[in-house]
Amino acid sequence: MWEKLKNTFHIYVLMNLYALRNKFIDKPVWLSYSKEDVIHKGEILVDRLDIEDHHEVLDVGIGNGVMLEPFVKQTKNIYGIDLLKNNIKQSASRFPEIPRTNFTIGNCVDHLWWDEKKYDVIIISGVLGYMNNNKQIELVSLCKSRLKYNGVLVISGLQLPGDEYIWQTYTQEGVIMYVLSNFECEILNEWDFYGIKKYSSSQRTVFCKVA
Repeated sequence: MWEKLKNTFHIYVLMNLYALRNKFIDKPVWLSYSKEDVIHKGEILVDRLDIEDHHEVLDVGIGNGVMLEPFVKQTKNIYGIDLLKNNIKQSASRFPEIPRTNFTIGNCVDHLWWDEKKYDVIIISGVLGYMNNNKQIELVSLCKSRLKYNGVLVISGLQLPGDEYIWQTYTQEGVIMYVLSNFECEILNEWDFYGIKKYSSSQRTVFCKVA
C-alpha cells in the first residue's frame, strides 16, 4: 500500500509539477540531469542503434521529449506516449515537424493493447519502477509484440534488488529475467555506458533484440 501511495504521489503530483516547471524552463524531468546530459544519452542511443531515416521509434513515457532531440535529426518517424497531458504538449511543441497525432496521452499498457503498429525501436526509460512485477512483464511483453523483425527494445533506469531510489519503488529483477529468457540481451551499467555519473551507480540499461 505504501509503495502504491508513493508512486501515485510521484506520478500525479510531483511529475505534474515538473511538467509545469518545464513550461517555463526547458529542463529534463530527472532533477539530477541537465538538458545536455539527457541529449548526450540520446546521442549515444542513436549511435548505438544506428538510427536511419526510415526507422520508426516509440518512446514509452516520453516526458518532455528532450532525449529524442538527437533521434529527430535522423528520422521524423517518432512516436511518444505519456500519462501527463503537459508532457505530451511539450513534446509535440518541441518537434513541430512531427504530426501531433504521433503523440498520445494515456496509459502505455492500455495504448499498446489496442495500437498494433510495429516499431524498429521502443524505448522504456524510468517507467517500469512505478509498476508491480505483473504490469512490468505485461508492458515488456506488449513491447515485444510491437517490434518489427530485428527490432530493439531499450529499457533504461533498471534496478536490481539492493538498489535504492526513493520513487521507483518496485524492483525490475523479474522483468530482467523475463527479458533474458525471450531476447538476445545485453545489460550495461549506465554510469559506464553513458559516461554520466549521476543517479544510482548500479542502474542499468538493457538492449533486447527481437529476431
